[in-house]
Amino acid sequence: MKEDNHLIWPDLLKILSIYAVILIHSAAPLLVRYHELGESWWWAGNLYDSLSRWCIPLFVILSGTFLLGKAQGNSLGHFLKRRLQRVLVPLLIWSFIYFLWRIYGNKENLAFSSFLPLLLMEPVYYHLWFLYLIIGLYLLAPVLSIYLKYADHKNVLYFLSLWFLLGSLLPFAESYFEIRTYLSIGTSNSPLKFLGYFILGHFLRDLQLRPAQAILFILLFLFAFFITAYGTYYSTVRQNAGRFDSTFYEYFSVNVFSMSLSLYLVGKSAALPAFFVRMENRFGVFRATAACVPGIYLVHALLIEIAKEGMLGFSFNQLTFPPAIGIPVFALAIFLVSFLIIFIIKQLPLLRNIVP
Repeated sequence: MKEDNHLIWPDLLKILSIYAVILIHSAAPLLVRYHELGESWWWAGNLYDSLSRWCIPLFVILSGTFLLGKAQGNSLGHFLKRRLQRVLVPLLIWSFIYFLWRIYGNKENLAFSSFLPLLLMEPVYYHLWFLYLIIGLYLLAPVLSIYLKYADHKNVLYFLSLWFLLGSLLPFAESYFEIRTYLSIGTSNSPLKFLGYFILGHFLRDLQLRPAQAILFILLFLFAFFITAYGTYYSTVRQNAGRFDSTFYEYFSVNVFSMSLSLYLVGKSAALPAFFVRMENRFGVFRATAACVPGIYLVHALLIEIAKEGMLGFSFNQLTFPPAIGIPVFALAIFLVSFLIIFIIKQLPLLRNIVP
């Protein structure tokens, strides 16, 4: 579905994905407190977290859908300059903001001289790893675009099958069965491991599901969600005495891959309600919100900490209400405040460049 030649479905999936990211970060603290909070509250965190694990893979799939085609149509210098400028400046600025938070908010004993070495060795704050991933994919995109331009359908399918075998099935087997091989692809957050999702977006960009096919993928999503939630319960509670096991949460696990693929295909193939289209035609709500998604990603972690610490004069977190309600409500509040902050920043000429 389009609005003035602008696709609506990618905007909706981006918005849904960033909310899912915040939902994960809202639910995650409960998962390591099984004995403290009890099984019912732990299950609330597990269900919401399991339901949202597709968010990062879906971001990468969407990037591949639209970015790899652009890489084919631009010179190498123009493509890299335009993309990297949008990410490098926000990475530096927000890394320093979170570095200051670690010093003055978390009271960590960090010297200012450690900022640059830390920036090079690891993300300054836990969620900033995604910007390093995006930079890596941007650097690889021109090379991948040449491959995709000349590779036939079977060759790309072979690549994706090989990636699925070495990047998904094998790491899951290594983790679950506690075995080790020399065939795994990179570290857990390496751009090389995300290449399959990146190319998958380009490979499936023109595919539209028929209604019967969409139903099958919805069922696949629900089944994979069940496997994620129950598998995490079994490996954490039954096998590990309540110590959290993230095997089924991994972005490359077969279950998370299935959820990501299903949501992408169903999302791009579904007919949007006429109300959505009219609202977008008139107000551009989805386009404006989607444009703020990268900034929302950057700021939301800080807002979560500020809310939990009660630095605004009141304390508000995912346990303010029973977690079945508190987790999504807390995540929604963080999402809305994050959107408002980023929307304002993007209107200010002196500040708009600090967000992608």
